Amino acid sequence: MTAAIPTPQKIAVIRTGFLGDVVFWSPLCRAFKKAFPEAKMTFVSTPKAAPIAAARPGVNRVIAFDKKKTHAGLSQIPKIAAEQEAPELVLVPHRPFRSALLAYFSRPEGHSQTRVGRSSLFWRPLFTHPVVI
Repeated sequence: MTAAIPTPQKIAVIRTGFLGDVVFWSPLCRAFKKAFPEAKMTFVSTPKAAPIAAARPGVNRVIAFDKKKTHAGLSQIPKIAAEQEAPELVLVPHRPFRSALLAYFSRPEGHSQTRVGRSSLFWRPLFTHPVVI
């Protein structure tokens, strides 16, 4: 049995894949907004998908993560994670290691954080609630 997730004030969705995937996650954003109407939602996406992410229901802010150019390399992960402004709830609906690291490094100092994401055996410790498919 997993522990109850506290009501978040800040939510982050990290989806840095294809443009269509951002559209695909619209129902998720809508559901979060319905479940947590007072929460501010940040969506981390690629620069190309950023305008689409900004139009998703419930999304208050978009961070364009240019993993191929501007933010290439693992050294950029803490910088982008800090831009998320320490969300209490982070969802990573896909498997890439870089996204799992983004979630992990976005932890609010001195506060708890719930990180839910698709995981493999190797980066399962990066999530508080790993989903193994």
